[in-house]
Amino acid sequence: THFGRVNLTLFKTFPDAGLKISDVYVVNPMAGAPSDTVAYIGDLTVGVDVKKYLKEKEVLVHQVLLDKVNASLYVDSLGNSNFDIFPHSDKEKDTTESNFSLDSLPDIDLRKVKISDLGAAFISAQNKMEAVVYDLDLTVVGKLAEGRVDADLDLDIDSLLLATADSTGASKIDAKLDDTKLSLKAEGNLDEVAGKLKLEVE
Repeated sequence: THFGRVNLTLFKTFPDAGLKISDVYVVNPMAGAPSDTVAYIGDLTVGVDVKKYLKEKEVLVHQVLLDKVNASLYVDSLGNSNFDIFPHSDKEKDTTESNFSLDSLPDIDLRKVKISDLGAAFISAQNKMEAVVYDLDLTVVGKLAEGRVDADLDLDIDSLLLATADSTGASKIDAKLDDTKLSLKAEGNLDEVAGKLKLEVE
């Protein structure tokens, strides 16, 4: 993984202080993959609550902005993937019972998560499946506090292509969706979230 320029910005993330990183590359060469580059992000900007940091020395992220994103995801016939980039631990998995509960989740205040101009391709040689998305825009604004969620999501996809085949490759199914829009507004307790969902497909 490598990146280009790193700059501070106040205008794009106001009233938060922003850290903008340009030309982020995630590279993982793999035999059979169409590209050595797993993902490219033209601009990655993170907005941090300055007052929170100055007063309490706590880093609180309010905004995450990604612009001009390209991804090339590949799974070979044995199930190995080029996006499995994190080293695995040699330690045995902990099989003890987990005490996780929804109430244990920390409070989250995301004023904006935005992905602009995303293009991605996924190819699975193992399942003989391909998916390609062109020009995806996603915006999420949400808050989680004391087990209660309030969130808005807007998704706009210019074009989505899907293709799959049987194990012999003789029978194929193709599908295409253009100008797909999805809006979701959700609120309520985590164990019982209610909301409105709107889907438009051409």
